[in-house]
Amino acid sequence: MKNLFSFVLSGLIILSISCQKNEPVPRLETGMLHLDIGMSITVNEVNNRLKSIPVIEDFDVIIYRTDGTEVMSFENASAMPDTIELEIGNYYVEAESDNNRPAEFENPYYAGVSEVFTINSNVSNDIQVICELANTIVTVIWSDNVISSFSDYSATVSSATDSLVYASNETRKGYFQPQPLEIKVELEYQNPDGSDTSKIISGQIPDPLPNRHYEINVDASIDNGLASFL
Repeated sequence: MKNLFSFVLSGLIILSISCQKNEPVPRLETGMLHLDIGMSITVNEVNNRLKSIPVIEDFDVIIYRTDGTEVMSFENASAMPDTIELEIGNYYVEAESDNNRPAEFENPYYAGVSEVFTINSNVSNDIQVICELANTIVTVIWSDNVISSFSDYSATVSSATDSLVYASNETRKGYFQPQPLEIKVELEYQNPDGSDTSKIISGQIPDPLPNRHYEINVDASIDNGLASFL
């Protein structure tokens, strides 16, 4: 799944003049930035069952100098004024949704960084911040063998910082920060004598990438002892 949000940044530069005593001093040049917000969506993953996109007006926006100095920040894009005054120089902009969690169902987190841009005198700038899905998405699919053969089953997907449990009836997408994931599947069934027992399957996603959907397909059988991920 790939969702893109565009922040369009345009700048119109003006001059300001300051004087000290009766001697001329160097002019301090500033630029006026006008920020328009647009949005576009593209889908290119295993399916198009998308969660509703976050409200772009709620994104955090931070303007930095290229040396990493924070110049200005806005907790909500909707709180930004129509024009933003900046001194001439080199800058970049970061934007993100305010919901970066280690692991959570139905919680897509978006982030992006603009290219470095230069504020010059009497030059107009058009800058975009493309905010992409920054999570790894994980879903679990159970085979017909599992559904018909086992009394209960679940999968736990864990990172170093958090985990999600996918119960047998769980259909939601899990959103993880991109880091190695461990998978543990527990399958419960009854022996012929009526006693309960379980089967454990383990797996991993060693190098998950952001903006990718990983679908875990689980297949297992009681009859021949087969238990595997597809």
